[in-house]
Amino acid sequence: MGLFRNFLIRSLTALFIGALFLLVLYKGGLLLYYFVLLVEFFAFYEYIKNLKIESIYKTFFILYGFLILFALFIIFRRFQFYYFPLIFLVSLFPLPFLYQKGFNLNFYLRIFYLPFYLSFGNFLFYLRDFYKFSVVLFLFINIWVYDTFAYVFGSLLGKHKLALRVSPGKTVEGFLFGFVGSFLVAFIFFKLKVLNKSFLILVIVSLIIGLISQVGDLFESVLKRDLGIKDFSSILPGHGGILDRIDSILFAMPVFYYLWRYLAR
Repeated sequence: MGLFRNFLIRSLTALFIGALFLLVLYKGGLLLYYFVLLVEFFAFYEYIKNLKIESIYKTFFILYGFLILFALFIIFRRFQFYYFPLIFLVSLFPLPFLYQKGFNLNFYLRIFYLPFYLSFGNFLFYLRDFYKFSVVLFLFINIWVYDTFAYVFGSLLGKHKLALRVSPGKTVEGFLFGFVGSFLVAFIFFKLKVLNKSFLILVIVSLIIGLISQVGDLFESVLKRDLGIKDFSSILPGHGGILDRIDSILFAMPVFYYLWRYLAR
C-alpha cells in the first residue's frame, strides 16, 4: 500500500510538472528562457540552504551563484562562448578571501562548479531553437520513461544494489528495466513516424540518454550524501526538490544535443 501511495503521489506531481514544462517548452521564446533561469536559480538556492554554514555566508554564496548563473545565461542565449573563460576567472575572485576566512578549498570548489553544472540547463535553448518540438519531446519522454521504469521495476523486483554507498534505493534490476523503457520509446516514435530517423539511430540515442540520465541521478546522489540529506527540499511531493527533479535532465541535455547534431544527422 505504501509503495502504491508513493507511486500515486509521485505520478500526480510528475503529471503537473510535465504539463507545465511542456506548455513552456511549446511556447518557447522568452518564456522558456526565463523559466530555465528561474529553475537554475532555485536549484542553486536549494543547495546553498542545505550547507552547514553561517547565514551571512549562505547569503553571500547565493548572491554569488545568482550572478554567475545570470552571466552564463546571457552567454548561452547570445551564443557568445568566448566570454565563458572570463566568467570562469571572475568566479574565482572570492577564493583568496574565503580561504583567509578558513573555508576548505574543496568546499569552495564544489560551490564554484555548481553554477557551471546547472548552466547545462541552458542547452534547452539550443534544442528548442535548432530542432522541432518533437525532437525535444523525444528527449524528455526518454528521460521520464527511463526514470519511471527504473523506479517501478526497481521497487517491485530490485534485489541487487546498484551503488549502495551513493544511492541505497537504486538497484541493478531498476537500472536494466529503465533501458526497456528507453527501447519502447524509440520503438513508439519510430512506428508513429514522429521523427525522420532510422529505428537503429533512435534506439542508440534512447539507450545512451537512459544511461546518461542515470549517471546524472547518481551524481546528484553524491551531492546529497556529501551534505548528509535525503532530498534538497520538499517542494515537489514524491520527488523532493527542484534539484532532485532535474538531475537526469542536466546531464542528458548537452549529450543529446551533440548526439542529435552529429549521430542523427
